[in-house]
Amino acid sequence: MTVMAQDAFITTWKTDNPNQSITIPVNPGVTGYNYTVDWGDGTTSTGHIGNATHTYAAAGSYEVTISGDFPALYEAGQQLIFVEQWGDMIWQSMERAF
Repeated sequence: MTVMAQDAFITTWKTDNPNQSITIPVNPGVTGYNYTVDWGDGTTSTGHIGNATHTYAAAGSYEVTISGDFPALYEAGQQLIFVEQWGDMIWQSMERAF
């Protein structure tokens, strides 16, 4: 039986230019991804088992919500500017997350 997280991982990401993408990077050494992303611009994508990428129409800061099975973030980079809520998911690794 798989237990899904109820409280999401909520973050704020920035784009500096119009039509810029954000990529949610997964840890290549960790398995068990199956997550949904609310990109904060009215768009949601589901069923991600690897990196998830989204292109925004306008530059700015966006609240990005990740729910489901998301065991590790990997090399988030400078676009991730804030963690609002860690959620109740089971984190398998924080190695090179930030």
